[in-house]
Amino acid sequence: MTLQHLGVRDASDVDWALTMMAQHRPEALFMITDMLTTPQRRRLLDFAAAHRLPVMYEVRELVEEGGLLAYGPNILEQARRAVAYVDKLLNGANPADLPVEEPIRLELVMNLKAAEALAFQLDLHKFEAAGAQVLGVSVDEPEANKAFARTLGLTYPLLSDTRREVAKAYGAVFDDPQLVENPAMIRWYGRAQRAWFVIDRGGIIRFTQTTEPMVLIPNVVSAPTRALIRAVLPADTCV
Repeated sequence: MTLQHLGVRDASDVDWALTMMAQHRPEALFMITDMLTTPQRRRLLDFAAAHRLPVMYEVRELVEEGGLLAYGPNILEQARRAVAYVDKLLNGANPADLPVEEPIRLELVMNLKAAEALAFQLDLHKFEAAGAQVLGVSVDEPEANKAFARTLGLTYPLLSDTRREVAKAYGAVFDDPQLVENPAMIRWYGRAQRAWFVIDRGGIIRFTQTTEPMVLIPNVVSAPTRALIRAVLPADTCV
């Protein structure tokens, strides 16, 4: 593994660093979070998406903004610990007597939705070479899908299934009324789960993988669902 250090000392260095990475694309990037890089985070997020570049950050907040991966201490937990220090000082403690604390808990946070979508994008040429068409389906609103695709640089189509017609047809929505009656399972009710399907020209599901074993997968895609999907795919696509 070869480590390339791109030192950023002021805002003007950000342009230089991005240009260097565009000319000599790294396989991955780790961003140090400080007072200089944090205000530039949107530019880095957009750059990483445009260049299909996996980036690891130090704080989960950047993953929540669309980043891929973060590993580091929880900022909110550190703030709570700081409040405890302030409380001791206000109650008369001598600062010299207070120990220096370091985080003892580091958290790994991954944007699964982004990771999965990016993985399909990176292997899109393999699907196309095999004569397959990739289609993403989300229950989010169209504008949210557009922003998501723009952030990750996705080029395959995304269908906004806001009425959950496709998700229900594929058994990817927990809508069993019995879930409402079970206090331990009610949190699942109405949720759409991530799932992957390989469908042949006859509408037969040949392979599937889901994030939850409770998802009930049909063997055949119904005609109305196939028609809905065909509306956003090329005419000669297998669905």
